[in-house]
Amino acid sequence: MKKIIFAITFALSSILVMAQYSEIIRFSRLNPLSTYYNPATYTPYNGYVSFPFLSNINFSLHNSGFKYKNIFNLGSDGTPQSITMDNFVDKLNEKNNILAFNFSEELLGFGFRVKNLFFSFSQRFKYEANYFYSQDLFGFLTYGNLNYLGPHDPANISMKFNTSMYSESSIGVHYKLNDHIYIGIRPKYLAGYMNINVSDLSFKLYTDPDDYSLKLNYNGELRFATPVPVFKVENNRIVMEDFSTMNGFSDYMNLAKSALTGNSGTGIDLGVLYRINNEFGVSFSVNDLGFIKWKTSTISIKTKPLEEGEFVDSEGNVVFSGLTTDILNKLMNGATISEAFGVPASFDTLFQDLFTIEELPYYYTSLTTKLNAEGYYQINESNRFSALFKGYIVNKTFVPAFTIAYNGNFWNMIDVVASYSMTKKSYANLGVGLGLRLGPVHLYGGTDNLLAVFNPLNSTIINAQFGLIFDWGYKKAKEKKIKY
Repeated sequence: MKKIIFAITFALSSILVMAQYSEIIRFSRLNPLSTYYNPATYTPYNGYVSFPFLSNINFSLHNSGFKYKNIFNLGSDGTPQSITMDNFVDKLNEKNNILAFNFSEELLGFGFRVKNLFFSFSQRFKYEANYFYSQDLFGFLTYGNLNYLGPHDPANISMKFNTSMYSESSIGVHYKLNDHIYIGIRPKYLAGYMNINVSDLSFKLYTDPDDYSLKLNYNGELRFATPVPVFKVENNRIVMEDFSTMNGFSDYMNLAKSALTGNSGTGIDLGVLYRINNEFGVSFSVNDLGFIKWKTSTISIKTKPLEEGEFVDSEGNVVFSGLTTDILNKLMNGATISEAFGVPASFDTLFQDLFTIEELPYYYTSLTTKLNAEGYYQINESNRFSALFKGYIVNKTFVPAFTIAYNGNFWNMIDVVASYSMTKKSYANLGVGLGLRLGPVHLYGGTDNLLAVFNPLNSTIINAQFGLIFDWGYKKAKEKKIKY
């Protein structure tokens, strides 16, 4: 029964919580939404309109640690026989293991050409959840504290977490400077709906090699914001706002205004493409460089140093040397655990002793910034090969990725993409994408990891991208022949 429960929990966490959007269409030269990944990319149409709620649906799950084959010892028939936590821990990265889920949906989008300029507008909904954890989080639970002896070898448990829900309104401008250089810019306005942020939560547990006493040092802060003023702080406690006092149309309008504009931010995408000659070109872009200022019901829960006492040393570390005679006598005489150890019996009181809770006027979170460097080789009008180096900056952590891709477009109707990608703890990602134009109707879809369809529980990346758009006035770029 324990194995079954663990398997179900693992499967749900793998499916629901894993960070890399599918970007298979960025290599598609017939898809106007490829400019979303580099605003300097040429759009080969006079205009396009996204189909509301069905254009550019994009979800991704990234899981660098939890894999079915690493957690279970499998029998000859592929069924789990036992749990192998030591193998699971051994496969983890020492510091930055990733669990993330991203979802993006374009609610409204369109673009149109004016000579050498191409303008675009996009209204998107986004949800992002990124969680980083250290190897010792599970190493300590698996091996116990005796695996970490001495002041130079503590159990170093650290976690970072950020989840945000927000809308993005952007205006893109693409311009052809000359036959060599294309540039693009896309400023964005962001309206934040919800955020939970843990910039760095760390626990260091030291075990003395002589008497095996334990010393715990911890530090961290959790901040969160809501779309409307739901919570407030009174006497170091979080309480609900009293909505029963709302009266009249103006109060409800103020509440709606807070939901739409209370948490706002800005971002920008920048890109440049340089044609070296008729066959080769390079491009560079920065996506989602920006931030959101959270100021609606913003609350901080922060650890605070404990006062020196029987179980706390002068540096604020919690020290436990085992069950003393005094503690045992108290327990034998009917004392509760809290009374025997001298800790508050009330959870509320204990919580207030350990944490400082306060309302913040505001706080900032950064967007998941993406740095891109791409080069391509144009074999002929229909076939192109590309190489892309990309890095994500998430919670001050850099996550690199590398992709090589082929794009073929035929009769200005069929668009084919095939790719191979490498990223953190994932080196076998084969991607495929297909676009089909039937007059103005343009259908497309794809994934960066086709193999995940057949083996999802052992896959690091699971993502997909698909949509429906209308485009017209196919306009091939008028490019002069360029020599070296």
